[in-house]
Amino acid sequence: MTPTRRERSENITSKRKQQILDAALSLFSEKGFTESSTLEIARKAGVAQGTIFHYYSTKHDLLMAVAERYVGAQSFVELIKHPPKGNTVSVMAGFLQNRLKAGFSNIEGFMILISEIQRDPRLKNYYMERVLEPLIGMASRCVESGVASKDLQPMDSDLVVRIIMGVLMGLAFLYRLEGDNGKLHSISPEVLSGDVAKVIIEGIGRKCQEDRSQ
Repeated sequence: MTPTRRERSENITSKRKQQILDAALSLFSEKGFTESSTLEIARKAGVAQGTIFHYYSTKHDLLMAVAERYVGAQSFVELIKHPPKGNTVSVMAGFLQNRLKAGFSNIEGFMILISEIQRDPRLKNYYMERVLEPLIGMASRCVESGVASKDLQPMDSDLVVRIIMGVLMGLAFLYRLEGDNGKLHSISPEVLSGDVAKVIIEGIGRKCQEDRSQ
C-alpha cells in the first residue's frame, strides 16, 4: 500500500529527529553539552540549523530529548510494566540483565546523563522521577519478597537496592573505561548478570557457601 501524504510527512519528521538526536548524542559525548553548538549538530545531522529549532526550542530541550531517548527505552518501559518473575536469584538476574543490556548498549547516553546531571537540576529531577525512583521501588519489592520467602536474610531493602544500583553504575563506568578490549566487552550480558546476581545473593566467600550447605 502506498503511504499517504501524512504518513510520508511523519516518516520524514521521524527520520530528521533521529538524525538530530544521533548527531547530538555523538557531539555531546565527544565535546560535552556546553562545548557543542547547534550549528555543529546540524552539520553532523545533515540538516539546516533552523530544522533543529523547528523541533527543539533550545539546545537544552535537545539535551532533554537525548536523555528521554535513553531513559524511555522500550526495555525499561517493559521492565517496569512486567517485572521478572521466579525465585529471588532468577528475578534478580533478570533485573540485572535488563539494566546491563540497556546501559552497555546506550553507554554514551548514560555517560552524558551522569555528566550533565551534576550541573542541571531539571535533568536530575527528570532522571530521578523517570528512572531511579521506579527502579528502586521495583527492586525494593523484589528484595522484600526474597526476605519474606526466606531466600534472603533480613535486611534494609532500600539500602540493598542502592548498593546494587551502585554496582550497576560502576560496571557501566568500567565498561567505558576499559574500552573494546576490556573484560566486560568479552562477556555477554546474560552471563554477566547471572554472575553479578550470584555474587550479590550468595557472596564469594567459601564460608558463605559452607553455611548454606549445613
